[in-house]
Amino acid sequence: MEDSGDFIVITVNGPDAQGIVSSFTSILSENEVRIVDIEQIVIHNLILLSMLLDLRQSKGGQISLLKDLLLEAKRLNVDLDFKVASREDQLQYDNNFLYAITCLGDKITADVLARISRAMYSENVNIERITQLSQGELSCVEMIVNTDKSINVRDITRKLLSISSEFGVDIAVQKENIFRRSKRLVVMDMDSTLIQVEVIDELAKAVGRGDEVSAITRRAMNGEIGFNESLDKRVGLLAGLDEEALDKIYNNIPFTPGAKKFIKILKKILEKYHWQFKLKKHLEKPLPMQLLNINVQVCLSPFGTKAKSFRSLLIRLKCMKSRLNTKSYRKAANKHAMAT
Repeated sequence: MEDSGDFIVITVNGPDAQGIVSSFTSILSENEVRIVDIEQIVIHNLILLSMLLDLRQSKGGQISLLKDLLLEAKRLNVDLDFKVASREDQLQYDNNFLYAITCLGDKITADVLARISRAMYSENVNIERITQLSQGELSCVEMIVNTDKSINVRDITRKLLSISSEFGVDIAVQKENIFRRSKRLVVMDMDSTLIQVEVIDELAKAVGRGDEVSAITRRAMNGEIGFNESLDKRVGLLAGLDEEALDKIYNNIPFTPGAKKFIKILKKILEKYHWQFKLKKHLEKPLPMQLLNINVQVCLSPFGTKAKSFRSLLIRLKCMKSRLNTKSYRKAANKHAMAT
């Protein structure tokens, strides 16, 4: 067999039916053909199956193999096309860099996909595969892209930021490798992330200090005052807040779409930590979760008598400073909790 025919790409498309993959792979097995790559998708009962085949150690010839495949395609009422690929093409592809671009939002429109794909084209990045990962009320599309040179993930993310802001979607860029799918620690904020409000703002509104607390928050966001100082100031304005107000706020917390399913999945795949504080326990009924808490903000009531205790209970990222030393963090948390 000539070198030019050592690799071929076959593409099968047509009405989906049981046994299509089995029929073609059986022929390949009988001819001792190695499948280098394979991809299949079915959309509305239409199948698209592609395979890259290595014929170098096959026992039959290329023409004989293609004849058998074409006859089987005719029998299955599908179309089969093929293209001869060179060894150089395969080596070049093997040396390419793969990245995953994930777009998440309430609705992923054609405009969003067009803007992302245009941005990839401008960077000489080729889109290799597009997959829909949507579940429930959220839409999610993942693109696997490849390029012949390494790209800076942060730079690409910044270029996609305008699309994210304009269309109200989240876009993440990651290297496509085994580590992308083997996460073992998830760290996230609670306010405006897992839930759609800032709890401290809601607490402040309940005691008529909403504008003042929001102003302090803006100063902190602008870097005018530090986080610890801003939190102390904001909590200091909550004096007089009673437990009934807490319950009212709790009962009206709007969760981010997809949050409940997200936590449910996390509970299945992540290590679980069974110690929590009152606010976190408060949320267990509508949203079961057992999370590793960093910089826990403990919600005590009534605020009128225990505002100082609240401030003393704030653990200022000690867990992060000790490289997530959960044992020492738990000890410190218990010590402060018993002091109240």
